[in-house]
Amino acid sequence: MKLFTRYNRIILLIMVLVFLLSSIFFYFSLNYILIGEVDGELSYRKAKMERYVRQTGNLPRPDGLGDIQVTYTLDKQRIVGDQYSLVNLYDSSENNIGVFRKIVFTLPVQKQIYRVTVVRPLEEHTNSL
Repeated sequence: MKLFTRYNRIILLIMVLVFLLSSIFFYFSLNYILIGEVDGELSYRKAKMERYVRQTGNLPRPDGLGDIQVTYTLDKQRIVGDQYSLVNLYDSSENNIGVFRKIVFTLPVQKQIYRVTVVRPLEEHTNSL
């Protein structure tokens, strides 16, 4: 009977460890997939803006793009590559601070360089998963 009790304790401990490790792995892999999906959407939005600038020679208006926020600022020099980051910003639709994914890049428009910042919340993707 002692051997059976000891065996059950060892199996229970192993099961708890496996559950904890698999939960941690699942959290990080899901987070990696989520950020990759949002980065893909932001890259698509960037390509769309670049195409619009090439065709019209003007910046697109930051109209009602839903949950995506776009800002333009005049800059003196180009940014090499795209800068992706996670930021905490105020979400006016939820009235609280939320986690957002941000991409910053530059667009040359009529011999001027604009720094474009596109921000998208992560929560809406989290809720859909």
